[in-house]
Amino acid sequence: GTLDKYIGDGLMALFGAPTVTAQDATNALSAAAGMQHRVRSLNQELRAEGFNEISVGIGLHTGEATIGYIGSEQRLEYTAIGDTVNIAARLESNAEGGQILLSDATARAAAGHYPLVPRESITVKNRTEPVPLFEVQWQ
Repeated sequence: GTLDKYIGDGLMALFGAPTVTAQDATNALSAAAGMQHRVRSLNQELRAEGFNEISVGIGLHTGEATIGYIGSEQRLEYTAIGDTVNIAARLESNAEGGQILLSDATARAAAGHYPLVPRESITVKNRTEPVPLFEVQWQ
């Protein structure tokens, strides 16, 4: 994957750009699980030193996006835009600390790599149909 940008206390990573592979969703899911495992071990270190723990919520969605250099002559940025990006952002904003939430598209594309628990579909801005949701059992 490629780190695209930091957004406040979050980040956006792209998998499958600029080259699409059959493993993009699986790679994204593996990266998300790896992040959660690292946060867990980091929290052990933080607790041992008397610091507060941190938590990370992750949302993953798979689909087509407009990808390329976007902006103006004063500021061009290689990024992704579109409905796929918006859905991923909505999933992330609904994820609690320690959760990895997947859309049904990502669940299908990365099937069989981690146990998934169906969750209640969510309604996201600018979409009429609710987005089916799954939680990854990454522990």
